[in-house]
Amino acid sequence: MASLERRRQIRFRLCTECQSTAYCSVECQQTDWRPHRLLCKQFRRMGPRPSPSHHLVVYFPMEVDRPTLAWVGTTLAERGGGGSYYLPVLDHLLTVPGNNCNIGRSVQVVQGNLLRGRPTNPYILHVYYLDDLGIRNLVTNKALHGTVPPLVGDTWGETI
Repeated sequence: MASLERRRQIRFRLCTECQSTAYCSVECQQTDWRPHRLLCKQFRRMGPRPSPSHHLVVYFPMEVDRPTLAWVGTTLAERGGGGSYYLPVLDHLLTVPGNNCNIGRSVQVVQGNLLRGRPTNPYILHVYYLDDLGIRNLVTNKALHGTVPPLVGDTWGETI
């Protein structure tokens, strides 16, 4: 799936339903169809960006069987050695009922698409997730494992 900002620079194919997702080829569009159809209607219903500091996220809640889209506020954080970046405010999303203490979270940075032969590109995807060590009441994530067939196995070919 290509960044919406980048589609202005390169000729992309837009999803004919939501007009929010751009693809570089028919092959990429066909490969992405199964996960995209879980969000396509939500893209059409999304309200406008609340502010320039809000970013759109794909959220995989534990208790429902589909991912959802959400606008998430960010704060500008200083990067060591100069520069800055947007730090998402995720406390309201990355929680587990019955846990009122700080729950550890990690981030996986994805830059590029090895499947398409592009090891790097200028757009970076940050995948934030809960660390499962010592968390009470943690259940299997239905948004990841509740689709038929499971979204995780179809998309990544492995279990998360």
